[in-house]
Amino acid sequence: MLRKTLLPILLVFLAFQLQGQITLYGLQGSSEIDPEDPISNIQPLNLVSVDPYTADITPLFGIDGSFAVGAGASTFDHHSQTFIYWGPDNTQTYRIYSVIVSDSSTISTPATDDRPIELEFDLESGLTYGLNYDQSTQTNSLVTVSLADGAATDVATLPFLDGIAIGNSTYDSNGKRYIFIGVDNSGNFRLYTISSLDGTILSDPIIDNSQGRIGGIEYDNKNDILYGVYTVEDQSMMDSFNLMYYNRMYFAEIDMQTAQGTPVSDTPILEGYTVGYQVGGIAYDQATQTYILRGTGNAGFRLLTVQAVTGSIISDVPLPQNFGEMQVDNNSFAREFYDLTSNNEIEETLGISLFPNPTSDVLSVKNEEGFSANTSLEIYDASGRLVQSSSFVPEGQVTFDVQVNTLPQGNYTLSISVAGNIKKSLGFIRL
Repeated sequence: MLRKTLLPILLVFLAFQLQGQITLYGLQGSSEIDPEDPISNIQPLNLVSVDPYTADITPLFGIDGSFAVGAGASTFDHHSQTFIYWGPDNTQTYRIYSVIVSDSSTISTPATDDRPIELEFDLESGLTYGLNYDQSTQTNSLVTVSLADGAATDVATLPFLDGIAIGNSTYDSNGKRYIFIGVDNSGNFRLYTISSLDGTILSDPIIDNSQGRIGGIEYDNKNDILYGVYTVEDQSMMDSFNLMYYNRMYFAEIDMQTAQGTPVSDTPILEGYTVGYQVGGIAYDQATQTYILRGTGNAGFRLLTVQAVTGSIISDVPLPQNFGEMQVDNNSFAREFYDLTSNNEIEETLGISLFPNPTSDVLSVKNEEGFSANTSLEIYDASGRLVQSSSFVPEGQVTFDVQVNTLPQGNYTLSISVAGNIKKSLGFIRL
């Protein structure tokens, strides 16, 4: 009897402990636009932090020249705590924006002819992936995106892909799998799981919307579970004026082999005749296993937090409509779970970069300040096995070339050590 009494108390205490540990960011645009002169009145986008439990918004700073963001075209570099997104500036030049949230500085805004969407970050390797459409060949590709020059480099072309469900992608950093909802050449919606190593299709089940609609997918890297929402239509309840059925949206586990959703809880998280979630309005905190959704139902636009293990709603509060592209900072989780370098070590070596990435032959390692004495380089494969090491890099040298042409194709990590102590690890792809 005592155990039954204590359990609810412990659960309440746990929920209280989890609150305040989530760092949520987003972009906020102009709240008031003059319909007579909409262009001149538009203000630059603001990077803001958001309390996920109260929806209190704290403006951090305006991003000069940035007035719009591609729908679903943002991600977060959890190693250097950098908010990343793609969009046009005030001259309609498309750029990749990289904004360090810790010191409110924009570190790069390279112009790009590529327009990658559905950006996803590999928590382990530090690579940024996305989907890019090449108008000249009229094909979609899985790409890596360089934050230095904005270039999108093909991992693999996807000729079977005819369309992309915007705002429906996620990434498995453990299995190196890019996961998204798309439309094939026959018009079928599918849940695609693709290897980010070589673009191999690992699974692509057709989504059967007659049973329920899946979406808002997020991958839990702690427990290797794909989560999302599962919306079911109740045809016994109909709005005869608008000819719409009543809908209930559940938080659910998504089976990657069948594309079927299984509600974690019997209680819907949203319901109404018009139910949905905002593109760029889904985020996931890996450490606390909290699913965050900006959606709409009977009560209008809401910001919800859901405990993934139980499917229970932690908070449900209103949120302004001019806010979007939510990103959780999973820096602490990534450092601990993947045994990465500490925050201070990352900050001390921000000047180090790899290029070209991906590469098939030579990988150049550049340190803008010059390498320290007793610096060595080691390469590890995706399983963590040491596969190649170099002699010491000459002290003061800025760029050092590493031959990688003998390595099999795949994802690798280059570790930079000084006197035997790892100072930074960077991911790259061998094509």
